[in-house]
Parts: sequence; structure tokens; C-alpha cells
Amino acid sequence: MKDKIIIHSKYQMIQTLENFNEEKIYLVKNIVNNQKYLLQSLDLSLITPEEINQIREKIELIKNIAKQSENNQRFPSLVDVFDEKKAIVIIYEKFEGNNLQNILNSRQLWTELEAVNYLYYLLESLDLIHRENLVHQIIKPQNLTINNQQIFINSYGKLSNLKSSLMETVTLEDKLYIAPEQIRGKIKISSDIYALGMVIISLVTGKNILSLEEDDTGKIIWSEGETLTANFIQIIDKMIAYQTQNRYSNCQEVMGDIAKFFPQRVSEKSLDYSTENIAHYTPTEIIISTEEEEFSQEENYSNSSYLNPTEYVNSNNSNQKEKEIIVNDTELINAEDDIKSLLPLAEEYLSEESKSFSARIDSQNQKEISNDNTVSNSSSLLPYSEHKFNLIRQIKTPRGILISFIICILIIFSFSWLKSYLYQKKVESLITEIQSYYEQENFDECIALINSNTVQSLPIANSLTDEFLGKCWLGLAEIQAVDGNFAEAINIAIQINRDSSDYERARQFIDDWSEQLFLEAKILCQTNSELSLIEEKLMPIPESSKWKKDALNLLDQCENNTNNNQVIPLCPGPLCPE
Repeated sequence: MKDKIIIHSKYQMIQTLENFNEEKIYLVKNIVNNQKYLLQSLDLSLITPEEINQIREKIELIKNIAKQSENNQRFPSLVDVFDEKKAIVIIYEKFEGNNLQNILNSRQLWTELEAVNYLYYLLESLDLIHRENLVHQIIKPQNLTINNQQIFINSYGKLSNLKSSLMETVTLEDKLYIAPEQIRGKIKISSDIYALGMVIISLVTGKNILSLEEDDTGKIIWSEGETLTANFIQIIDKMIAYQTQNRYSNCQEVMGDIAKFFPQRVSEKSLDYSTENIAHYTPTEIIISTEEEEFSQEENYSNSSYLNPTEYVNSNNSNQKEKEIIVNDTELINAEDDIKSLLPLAEEYLSEESKSFSARIDSQNQKEISNDNTVSNSSSLLPYSEHKFNLIRQIKTPRGILISFIICILIIFSFSWLKSYLYQKKVESLITEIQSYYEQENFDECIALINSNTVQSLPIANSLTDEFLGKCWLGLAEIQAVDGNFAEAINIAIQINRDSSDYERARQFIDDWSEQLFLEAKILCQTNSELSLIEEKLMPIPESSKWKKDALNLLDQCENNTNNNQVIPLCPGPLCPE
């Protein structure tokens, strides 16, 4: 029984709060002082060595966050950490108070004012772990506690990123607090923002989120019949957007809108987040800001520490442009020495040209003067000729030659800069298009674009291929795996190049899918299915997979079973009935 289980001779289990395959969270009490705590246990036998190392790194980050949280009590303090061979156990303090699920069950709904204050406070808390590239993964009413108008997050979230355990063990209602991409195993910082938005909807409307409908685009219809401001509805809608590119990408973007449109409602207990420290963010469409506010936004942009993917690309490009301008100025300065060395040659060239031009003018003038009928025309030509001669005399001077060469060089470098600028714009556009295909899971289009001559003709084609092609191949393979087509998933994933940043992740997936094929083949063998079916099932397992050897052994075993179970014909033979 649970109440008799003693962990580390010190903690007695009271209740299971979260139950994943490899990870569990319990309510426990210290058998010495009866103090209640939260215990998070991770079974290392179900996790790869690579992920175990990542989890240990996470725990070190959590220790730092817990230390920072001692002053503001955003997260629970760490009491004990047991890092053993078979398991990692973390003991947290338990916050006193009432969790939001109990408040929701008792119909103690929040006003918009309360929702804005609590939301802002929770966003500040989440931002502390997001800054360390940690994602909580299990934001829901049960994991948020409120006490004396202060709200806490009960834990630091799920340590493991295994998607199967999360989807198989949570309740149907809990799944509605999980972002769509998280269900597909793609965990992002914005996944926590989605979950928090759903929590706010529950506490403001009291509606059963199981009964909420969606429109054709996947947008959840929740605000009908509610007395809420347009700004509040628009902020929550953007938090729970189905597509991640339409959602806030980090907590500071949400806080930016709240601080801008609800300045009088931001909690006094907030951390040191002023509007100057909140990342620049363009408000949603229906929210109209004044010119002064827009100027303030542009001013705040320089202080931004969080950028969405599009801003990140633009930021890098601006730096590149600065570098290019510096290089161009340097080249222009160095060009002066080259110009000075070319002055004698240029002067000689211009002198010869001016002599030739003068000769042509003199010849023309002689012809016109000799013709009595064209005296007036020749008179009108003389000022023009004098103007040309004056221009040539000015160009022949050292100063004129220097100015002429500088103008030529400026024109050349202007064309060079324009060419570089247009090239950068083309690269930006292609990267944006590739990212859009990937986010929308249009992996076929993503692969086709990367392999097209448009991308492959670029000098940075190899870099783009290594960064994005593996992701798109792996995304396409995951879709096949979700549909149970493990063989096809392996055939797709195996195409990922060793130079790809996703190569190691692809190998892990290939091993997982190979294991599934092995288990399916094993069932076929146990049911005495045809050997050809078993061979077909095991054939896609690649030589690089750790399951290849087991697959060959299983095939031999099945072949032996088939030979042993062969039917010996009676006829013709001595036992054949006449």
C-alpha cells in the first residue's frame, strides 16, 4: 500500500500526483517531523544515456533557479537531490494553499482584473525557467497554488522530454492544457504559454474546456457570452493559437502587451520588469496604439533580450550590414593611395583624349568658317566648344582626376553593396519560407525547396542544407511513424546526412522504430506466420541500428521453428491408407 512505502528511509508516500512511464511526482511526508513535501522520481532504466546527461544538466539549472527563487518564492525550494545509478529523486518543499483545480471546482472564478494580475505574475515565474531553455511541460490548474493573493508554480516541470509517456498517462481533460505541437512530441517554450492561456480561460469563464468548440482554423471559441475587454480576449487568443508562428514565442512578448494595455493592473508583487525591460513586440491587430506609444516601442527595441524567430534573423542581418559598411569605408580609404598612383597615367590618358577632341573641334570649326552660309551656326558652336575645353581643363587637374576616380569607385562600390543587399534579402526570404514550411509541417515542400536550384546555387547552400534538410526529413519520418508506418519512417530518416545537426536525433528515432518493427516481427513469429512476412517486417532495420543483430537472431529462430513444424506427408508411404 502507498501509505506504507518509505523512500530513502525518510519519506513516506501519501499520494501519486503525476504518473508518467519513466517519471512520477508524489506527495510525501517526512516521517520524523511530519512535514509534507513533493517528491519527483525518474527511472533511469527507461531513458537513454544521452538524455540522462541532459537531465543532470537540467537539475543543475534547477538548483540555480531555486536559489534565485528564495527571495521571491516563485518556485519551491529544493530540499534533497538523490542521484543514484537507477534513479534520480528530487525533494521539493510543498507550498501551502489551495490549488487552482479546487478553486475551479468551487466556482470561485476570477475577474478580468484578477486574471491579468495573476497571469502577469505567472509569466514572470515561467520566464525564469525559460531563460535557462527549460520548458515546464505540465502547466495545469492542479500544479498552480494560490495563497494570500500570491500564486506559485508547484514544481519545475517534467525533467524528461519523452513524448510517449506524457501522452499515455495524462487524463483527457489534462490533454486540453497541452499544446498541439507538444502532443506531437515537439516541445517549445510557447507550449507553456499555450497551457497557461488555457488555465486562464478555465478560471475566468468556468467553462468545461472539454466542451469548447473550434472553428475551421483550429481556433478555440471560448469568449462568446463573456463580458471581457477586446484587448484581454485578443491576448488570450494569441496565447492559445493553434499554429506556433501565430502564438507568442516567449513570456516577455505577452508581458509586453499586458504592460502596454493594462498598465494600471500589473501586480505590485512583480519582479523588476519595467516596460523598458520588456522585449519590443508589435501588438495584435485590433489593438491600436498611439504615435507616442509606437515611438516608445521602437525605443524599447534596443533593450530587447528576447526576440521571436523573425526578429532574430533581422537582427543578424543588421549586424552583417554594419560590418559590410565598415569594410566598404575601409576599402574607400585604401583606394586613395591607389588613386594617387594612377594620377600620372590618368593625366596622360586625358591629355591625349583632349588633344584628339581639340583636333576634331578645330577641324569642324574650319569647315564651318569656310562656309559663308553657315557663319551664324559656327558662331553658336564656339561657346559650346569653349565650354567643352573648360571642362577638359578642369578634369586634367589633379583635383579633377581624383574626384573623377572617387566618383567611379563610389559607383562601383554602390553596385557591389546593392548586389550584396539583394543577396541577403534573397537568403532571408528563403530562410523564412523554409521555416514556414517546417512550422506548418509541409515537409515535402520544405525538402523540395532546399534541394531546388534556387537554394543549391547559393554560396551558403551547404549551411542551409545541414541546418534545415535533416529537420524536414525527420519531420516527414515522424508523420509516417505516428501512422504506424515504421518501415517507411526508417527509410526516410536514414537519408539524413552525417553533417546534419539532426543526425544523432535521427539515429535515436531509427533505433526506436527498429524496436517497433522487431516487436511486430516477434509477434508474427510467435503466431507461426509465414517466414516471408517476418523477413519483410525485419528488412527495413538498418545495419547501423542496435536492433539489427536481434532481428537476424529472431529471423533464424523463426526459420528453425518453421522447419521443426513442417508437416510430414503420409502418402506415398507405408502409413498411407489403402
